[in-house]
Formats: sequence, structure tokens, C-alpha cells
Amino acid sequence: MEQLALGWVLLASTLFGTAATGSRRDVRAITEKVMDMAWDSFDDQYQDCRTGMEEKLKTVNSPEFQNKTYADTWKRADEHWQKQWGNSNRPQVLQQEQVVAVLAYTDGGHLYKQLNAAVREGGRSREHYLQHFPFKTLHFLLIEAVHTLWKAQNTECYNVYRGVLGICFTAQLNQTVHFGQFASASFKKNTAQKFGNDTLFFVNTCYGVSIRSFSFSQDQDEVLIPPFEVFNVTKVIHYIDRTDIHLHLHSMNSTYNCALVNSTDSQQGGCPREMAGDRAQPWAGATVLPTLLQPWLQRNTGGPACRSRSWGGRRVEYLLNSGAKNAINGTENDPLCKMGGWGLPGDHSWPNQEVRVTPEGRDWSRPSQ
Repeated sequence: MEQLALGWVLLASTLFGTAATGSRRDVRAITEKVMDMAWDSFDDQYQDCRTGMEEKLKTVNSPEFQNKTYADTWKRADEHWQKQWGNSNRPQVLQQEQVVAVLAYTDGGHLYKQLNAAVREGGRSREHYLQHFPFKTLHFLLIEAVHTLWKAQNTECYNVYRGVLGICFTAQLNQTVHFGQFASASFKKNTAQKFGNDTLFFVNTCYGVSIRSFSFSQDQDEVLIPPFEVFNVTKVIHYIDRTDIHLHLHSMNSTYNCALVNSTDSQQGGCPREMAGDRAQPWAGATVLPTLLQPWLQRNTGGPACRSRSWGGRRVEYLLNSGAKNAINGTENDPLCKMGGWGLPGDHSWPNQEVRVTPEGRDWSRPSQ
């Protein structure tokens, strides 16, 4: 009887030790990461350089396809585009190459992981981007898709969720932060938690765009948040098994602009460029991988309506708040931009901050430098 009791004690000790070891292993498997402005990330918005980028990318897209993951994923995405939209005569919101880029990002393989790892480190310097960033074309097309969808979706703001597995993020209240990469989120909390629940982000984004219609997994209701959106940390809650971080749109900021075509780094702040007059016709449907991204474009000749004026190189950071958006939504539409182009009527102005008024009644374009 004593031997039996001793056996139960030894068994219990073994099970407890195994459980404790497993628990410690789980804890060690979770990495702690501090949120910040991710200054090493590559956050180019490609403002006012689309033509130059298209020309430059002719010389770099073939080497990018030496990455087998990239080439195979792009091929699957292009085949999906051909099947879904290749025979459609309806005008599409996105051009073919932009849709294929979004499809490739949502493929579910390793490409999006490789891309985001490169984006997080790609902005160390312009030289590092030029020599070591292997996704110049894919990054450009995704940013172009974000800009186009942002305009098409009427610059709406969304409340979305982002679940992260294996990383416990830490942040300080009222801190401003970047994700430092393309960040996928979902309109559905339970969907976000399926991807990870070690950190759960509650995100108010005004520059993230819904990509559900262009995703391999439409049931995920995905919203793609660009690397250049800045957030304010409004709440941090630590639970035993996870951390909740609430982020609210603060502004937009890019360290780089047109890094591939400019000779020097371009530090800038503000909001997306004006898209009017800077759109391209659909690309030719090349199917051979090395030439798949050849920008055979027939461009519009008209320039942007109501071009931005120079503002003496002064850097201004725009804050998007409800007051600003309400003020802009309340302005009169004027096809000739007679509202003055800069500033807001009435009492809706702030020191050292001005907002662009366009024929559409609102636009968050930054001034040209």
C-alpha cells in the first residue's frame, strides 16, 4: 500500500514537473516587443513620382522574380485574376497589376512574411533600400493599391482588430507608434483572434483599406493598414494570457518618398498625395513571369486639378480628428476650386495647420515640397 502511495506521489511529481516545464516553455516562446515609430521601416508613399517609378521598375522587376516564393505566388495570383476578372468588360477599381499584388499578399504562403520582414528593416538608409530591399515592385504596387482604394472607399475610417501570435507588444499610453509594416486586420474580432491572441489590437484606422474583394480569403474581411499610418495609444490592458492595445489614428508620416528615383532621402510628413491626373490605364496582360510587371502604360495627359502650392518646405503634420473631417465635409463643392485651395472657412482652423479643399469637397493631400 505504501509502495502504491509512493507511486502516485512520483507520478504526480512527474506530471507537475512536465506541466511546469511546458508552461515555462510557452512563456519563453512569446517574445516581448516594444512598440515605437519603427524608424528602420521602409514607408515610402511614392508621392508625385509614379512615372519615374514605373520607368525605374523596368530594370529591377526581373531580379525580384529570382525569389522562387515570389515568382510562384505571383503566378498563382495572376492565374486567379485571369479566372475572376480576365474576361470582364466592367471597369475595375484597381488595375490588373494592383489586384495581382494584393492577391499575392493574401495568398497565405510565405511571401507576405518575407515582404514584411524586409519592410521592417528596409528603411535603415536609402543605400540599404537600393541594395538590399528585394520587393521594390511589390511594395510599390501595394501602396498604389492602398491609395486607389482609399479614394474609392471615400476615405472612410474603420474600427478593426488585429491578432498577433507569439509576440507580446508593450506600449505607453498616449505614445505615437507605427506598425512598421503592412498590417492585416479584420472587421471581425473572432477572425483576428484566430491568427493570434497574445496581443490583440483594437485599431481605428483612416488609411487602412478594405481588400475583401481582392483577397484569396474573402471570409476574413481583411483591412490592409499601410506602413506609414501613425497611431496614438489610447488604452493598454494586460491580462494573464494576452495584452490588448487600443490604437487611434494620429496622423501620417513617411521618412522616404520616391527613394528609388530620388538621389537623397526625403523626410516628409502629412497625408496621401492627390491622385487626380496621376492614374494609369490598365497594364498589358503579359503572362511570362520575367516580363509580367512591364509597365506598358498609356498615361493620362492632364495634370492634377488644383495642384498643391509650395509651402516653403515647412513640414506640417496633419491631425485627423472628427472636427477636421466634419469641417471639410461641410464645405461647398466647387469644380473650379474657388474655395481658395488652402485653409478652411469659418472657425475650423488651427494654428500652423491647413487643409486642402478640392472639387470633391475634401482631400488630405500634403503640400508639395
